[in-house]
Amino acid sequence: TDENGEEMQEVEIELTDAGFAPAVAVVQSGLITRWHVVNNASSGAQGAAQLLVPNYVTQIDLDAGENPLYLQPDDSFDFSTGDNAFYGYMKVVDDLDAVDVEAIRAEVAAYQTLIWPPETFEGGEAGCH
Repeated sequence: TDENGEEMQEVEIELTDAGFAPAVAVVQSGLITRWHVVNNASSGAQGAAQLLVPNYVTQIDLDAGENPLYLQPDDSFDFSTGDNAFYGYMKVVDDLDAVDVEAIRAEVAAYQTLIWPPETFEGGEAGCH
């Protein structure tokens, strides 16, 4: 529960020089989610330390270490680094106690990632914060 007594969930994804770990996370629909993005990537290519979340029209510069984000997901979504070198997927389910892991693996294997134009992230009102 959060400080207001509301039910919430937490998920952590690490960004390394090899990509996101794990690259797929599963969260429950409708719950406030504290998403910890831990940036342990070396400071290399420009854009590698940015997180793009097109469904939330969000582009976030990641500091080294932990970057907590808050959202209340209702649909599954993909995310990537700003340079589109690495991709991840957040699967949103109705019930965490009834997760079909094989179905999620098949969904992710068939998922087509996109490189979104910069205009996607300009002027959006929705987002992670």
